[in-house]
Amino acid sequence: MGPDNREWLEGARLISIGVAAAVVSAGLVIGVGRAVMIDDADRPVARAEILIPASTR
Repeated sequence: MGPDNREWLEGARLISIGVAAAVVSAGLVIGVGRAVMIDDADRPVARAEILIPASTR
């Protein structure tokens, strides 16, 4: 294998590692974003469930 091939393979490996890291970090950001959105959406429902029985007593 010539030096040019070796450099190309090293560059390709670095690019593939970068792409994999970007995909993983994007997945984490999306997962955290969904968790925050779902958490925010559930809070008013939980409050309503607490308030409704208290007001009907």
